[in-house]
Amino acid sequence: LVTSFAIHAVLMIQGTEHQLAVTRAAQGELMTGQLVADSLSSVVAADTVGLALLTRRYTERADVASVRILNATGQVLASGGTAATRGGQLFQQAVMLDQRKVGQVEISLIEPTRGEIIHYQWLPLLLSALLHALLWLLYRVLARPLRSAQLAPASITPVAVPLHSVTPTAPATTSE
Repeated sequence: LVTSFAIHAVLMIQGTEHQLAVTRAAQGELMTGQLVADSLSSVVAADTVGLALLTRRYTERADVASVRILNATGQVLASGGTAATRGGQLFQQAVMLDQRKVGQVEISLIEPTRGEIIHYQWLPLLLSALLHALLWLLYRVLARPLRSAQLAPASITPVAVPLHSVTPTAPATTSE
């Protein structure tokens, strides 16, 4: 049962990591596309103040590590972020105007660590541990009587029971 719990816990954590990665990829693509649409006019005009306000709005989210907006030559027009040193998944998309690249946006989303996942999954892990403990107790209750029933015949010693002695009786004679 300990092995079962360990496997169950690992699968829960791996499943959560996978689901978060899928969600983060979809979210990153959507946010990058939205940022490209929002920043198009400011990138063309090289409006660094407008772009700074825009990056601030995007970096207020807890899951965004950093945002950078670059012009066509690769010069940074605006950047921001609260966790630039924290690892994350990077999403990039070109800012296009009339089939011409006028800039690029980059968004880095924070990847949660396994410790953070375990921190958020403490209740399911606790319930799984309680379920496994309950299964162990149930096994102990059900297996004890069976084990004692199997051991019982070995502990009983055979006792010789005397048979009733049948004494032959003489056949009854009848006088006729």
